[in-house]
Amino acid sequence: MNEEDVTALVQFLRNRIQYDRQTAIAATNAHQGTWKNDGTRIYADEGTMLAEAVHRSTAEHVVDWQPGRVLSDMEAKRRIVEQFTMIELPEHSDGDTAAVGAYVKMLAVLQLMAAAYVDHPDYRAAWVPKF
Repeated sequence: MNEEDVTALVQFLRNRIQYDRQTAIAATNAHQGTWKNDGTRIYADEGTMLAEAVHRSTAEHVVDWQPGRVLSDMEAKRRIVEQFTMIELPEHSDGDTAAVGAYVKMLAVLQLMAAAYVDHPDYRAAWVPKF
């Protein structure tokens, strides 16, 4: 993968993380607290019914991915991306095999993170993990 593809991958992930974060914040602003379900109905802490799912498993999934969890998940992903940006590019590592190894491993992590968005129109074929 060339440097342009790597830069685009980092920006792509930052954009996806920011979008998911903003969506979770909007949901949090609408309904504070922890979400829960009783079968197929999903409720906010204050008792407001947020949605009704066709299946119990769908309601459980929505509750599992409530805004607080998404925000925590996005913060962890943001930190992973930022850790990658602090690693020296292999061509600037002066033969430091540990630095090159760290770069390659972290790049693989970013590729795997981006794979969750393979259907996004901005996803590039160059980012598909080849391992």
